[in-house]
Amino acid sequence: MVDGIPKTGFGFRFGIFATGYGALRYSPGMNLTLAHIGARASAKDGFEALVQLYLSRSSAFAQCQTECFRSEEALFEWLERRQGRAPVVTVLLDSRGKQMISEDFAGWLGKQRDEGAQQIVFAVGPASGWTKAAGGRASLLLSLGP
Repeated sequence: MVDGIPKTGFGFRFGIFATGYGALRYSPGMNLTLAHIGARASAKDGFEALVQLYLSRSSAFAQCQTECFRSEEALFEWLERRQGRAPVVTVLLDSRGKQMISEDFAGWLGKQRDEGAQQIVFAVGPASGWTKAAGGRASLLLSLGP
């Protein structure tokens, strides 16, 4: 444990929060959003249950929410409306993206927090993958698997 925070990563399949290495603490000024492109999930959908489990666990470290969009363009229009005094950090989850070990990811996330990021959006793309234009608008293209 580091200051009461376990030294283990957790989350569902993606394990986005890796605590203990950069020991992220709850930051009321930072909001995390898990967004996806596609149809709205139903309560009976296994994906929705996993998302809610992940959000409930992540809420110990930051304000969390989920959003669903019909298209990339709808996502980016929403992001433009969300701009505050600090730009939204947009992370597109993509198999072609950068891979990081848990310690590096925790360090990257802590750096965003320390540099004043107010909102980080992790976005799961459409089944066909993100377009080049979308990749160019993102802060980071991140791969969570080999």
